[in-house]
Amino acid sequence: MIFQAWMRALLPRRMFQQLLLLTSTCLLLVIGLYSVYVFFERSAAIQRNLETQATALARNLALSAQRPLIFGDLDVLAGLVKLATDFPEVSELRIIDSEGRVLSHYRQGGKEIFDPLSVRLALPQTIQVSIVDERLKGQHRLVVWYPVIGGNFLGWIRLDYSTARLEKL
Repeated sequence: MIFQAWMRALLPRRMFQQLLLLTSTCLLLVIGLYSVYVFFERSAAIQRNLETQATALARNLALSAQRPLIFGDLDVLAGLVKLATDFPEVSELRIIDSEGRVLSHYRQGGKEIFDPLSVRLALPQTIQVSIVDERLKGQHRLVVWYPVIGGNFLGWIRLDYSTARLEKL
């Protein structure tokens, strides 16, 4: 009984006003649901765009690293990696030989990291492109493993690509 009295006090008594209130409420609900849908669609599109950019950069590096890997020219490899870390989203980049030894390793801004050759990284099981969505220490990033193939399997490009742009949404 209290509920009915409360509803009578809040709802308008005329049919026109009730229809207007119902229409307005439905419109607000539809706008809210559409906004949520657009947000998720936009986030997915940005995620796909970041994956495409990271894979394209890794592919270009793999193609550029074929000759230096065949001839063992580590200076050229280091130069390639250092230039690639100038891209804003690249947080870390490594060129790894087929046995898991890091041949060149740079962080964003061209900061070189020296990895001992005795250390071997765990490599992907199959020789194909893989993209891993990784969260470490509050940082979200895409890790792209791209094989370097020049006649034979020569090694890997490991590209850590920041997804900070996606997190700003």
